[in-house]
Amino acid sequence: MNRAHKLIGSFLSLLALGALVLVLNSLFQTRLTQIGVAPSPDTFSQDTGASSPDSGLADAWKNATLDTIQFGEPRVVLTHQGAVKIHTWLPDDRRLLLELEDPTVGEDVARHYRIVTLDVETGRIVEYGRREDSNNKPAWIDRTGQVAFTFAPLDTPPEIRLGSTGGEVRTIERSNALLAVQPSTGRLYYLRRELTGNPLRALNLSQRQAAVEMPSTSSQLPTGLPAIDPTSQFLAILWRTDLPLVNLGNGQVRTYSFANLPQSDLPWWAMDGIWSPNGQTLAMILGQDSDTGLLVASKLALFDRTSGKVRFVDLPAQFVMELSWDPSNRFILARGVPSGGSMADTNVFWLIDATRGAYKESSYFPATLFPRYPFMAWSRKGQLAWIRGSNNGPQIVITQISPGR
Repeated sequence: MNRAHKLIGSFLSLLALGALVLVLNSLFQTRLTQIGVAPSPDTFSQDTGASSPDSGLADAWKNATLDTIQFGEPRVVLTHQGAVKIHTWLPDDRRLLLELEDPTVGEDVARHYRIVTLDVETGRIVEYGRREDSNNKPAWIDRTGQVAFTFAPLDTPPEIRLGSTGGEVRTIERSNALLAVQPSTGRLYYLRRELTGNPLRALNLSQRQAAVEMPSTSSQLPTGLPAIDPTSQFLAILWRTDLPLVNLGNGQVRTYSFANLPQSDLPWWAMDGIWSPNGQTLAMILGQDSDTGLLVASKLALFDRTSGKVRFVDLPAQFVMELSWDPSNRFILARGVPSGGSMADTNVFWLIDATRGAYKESSYFPATLFPRYPFMAWSRKGQLAWIRGSNNGPQIVITQISPGR
């Protein structure tokens, strides 16, 4: 799974990214620079780091249907006086990577949000750094127990920073970049957006060695959001009307087009995406802009890595806002705005069977306006972390979701 402004502000930021990538060259393979040891093609046959449920849980979900899935009693694990962003569960399925707004810092916007982990069993919070409000997600590096994040306050050159337990922070590179971590190696991948060709770099944080060139073909990559699949083999770049997929073993790139999707005279572009736990399917939110650059629709699309095909799930949604996969690689929980609505309208939730394209609206969540920030994350053990409003501030709630009988 799995950043206070208004909801509309998020989409305006995404539109700005979309406008930027439209001017980029459409010829792309890859050039990778590695700090550390370059991965060999057979690296992934040993320890893939793939996120998968235990066998008992996986078996229990095999016969689940949209009608049998059950939501348990909500359990509040944190109430906070400020905005909350839920980014992801850590691999231990016990801690969450969060950002918590600090309302005590006043005008110091560079320290407005604390990047923390929360132990949902003990309530222990550990800080890894602070920054301004940002749409760029921090990245947890399990191999080193650290968090990588971008730091770019106003009138200051952007940086990639590395935070450790207790808030100790160091700058690892001055760059305007979007980040992704390879689970099996802990390497941090990022696109150098300010350089010609958007070179893709891989930083090995556990081994400090000189940069070496990885074997690859030399060309350009588009600016976009990198997403590494849980098996550590492929890096997708979410951008405008195509999906570049980088093979991290050999550096080669294949590009898959959205051209076969229903266009309605307006192209689709990738706004966000999340891989299934087995790395087989990439669930994406594809947006569609008007001629004036305003977002008019966003939909859920599924990319199958084996077939290379992209298809829509025909939800009754005007805007799909966020997605989260269940532990079995089969079901998706999506939140969004119903057809005909605006981005300021109340969100609804749909459970989706990704194998069949069927869906069912869920009435479990309160009918309120939801923040633009990341709202939910579904763990490998079936726990859903989500945000609920209260008189004392936003609450992080844990709900156990079971396949039922």
